[in-house]
Amino acid sequence: MKKISLSFIAVISAALFIAGCGKAPKNYTPLVPQDTFATISWNEERMAKSSMVEFLIKEQNRYNEALVKVLKEKNKDNECLDKMLKSDLKDAYLQALKQSDCKWCLLTVAKPDFKDEKAQIVAIPNTALVAYYKKDQSLDALIERGKENFDMHMKPFLNSTNVMQNLDTFYKENIKLTDETVAGCKVKVITILNKEFEKNITDFEPCVGVLNKRLVILASSKKVFADTVALYKGKITPMAADSQEAKNAILAGDIIYSANFYNLAEIVKEATKKSPIDDENIEKYLSALQTVGIGSSINDEESTISVNLGMKFANEALAQELKVLADGGMGFLNLMVAAKIMQSP
Repeated sequence: MKKISLSFIAVISAALFIAGCGKAPKNYTPLVPQDTFATISWNEERMAKSSMVEFLIKEQNRYNEALVKVLKEKNKDNECLDKMLKSDLKDAYLQALKQSDCKWCLLTVAKPDFKDEKAQIVAIPNTALVAYYKKDQSLDALIERGKENFDMHMKPFLNSTNVMQNLDTFYKENIKLTDETVAGCKVKVITILNKEFEKNITDFEPCVGVLNKRLVILASSKKVFADTVALYKGKITPMAADSQEAKNAILAGDIIYSANFYNLAEIVKEATKKSPIDDENIEKYLSALQTVGIGSSINDEESTISVNLGMKFANEALAQELKVLADGGMGFLNLMVAAKIMQSP
């Protein structure tokens, strides 16, 4: 199952492909479908222009070199470490980011369905990844770019011809791509050929296509793809612009990334009907937890990056109680890190 999952991710990374439907380019803003459980959004245009992001990527390279040096001194596997040291993965990522003409991306996940009594069956919730590009996208160009990016990111680690051949064989034996038309758009439908996977997963028929040459849509099924096209064509009503879900999807100012989960108490209640939570302390927090969000912002002028975590509870007293615990935990963590850095600069 893990191999299938990784293969699926690799196929997606290798493609965000397909020729578009529609004619005139439009300026799209992120839209959130009704009954959304989770949203993950990022501003790739902002990241590509950020001097702080470039600094962090280069700093990661410097850190890797220092880490390899320390590990070698401790007689770790030198062959593996040499490959890591020679890897240009971070530089490759920076190059791909600067070459990207993607403005924003939004991943939406619908509320999970817990109605299936068969515990071994997993129903994939309606999921769509939408990416808006500044320039027209075509099938051939996107496929080629996807392959180039995949090779650039993976070759430092899969530099063996034998490994690449085995990987290619695995794709051919386990994944099938077919051309179809969904909601007036040409799409590639991805089929997993593993029979065991097919038995345990429902509502999963991923496909990818382009709307109006600018909006790349990757959906968990053909129905979700069609619904997403209808959403951006104005045929389906999205969540209100003043809803928290819609506000979180549109990244303003210096925010480059945001991930949010909604109606968690309701989800936990449904998920634990048959197996209630034993720990009373954990249960009291989860039963009152409404939303969880994490986001990152970058300030190039001050050369800072901030990561913020927020939670919303139905019970204010529990929120304050958890805040006290979190503040105490962060203080202890800071002391631990400071002591460790003094021991090993």
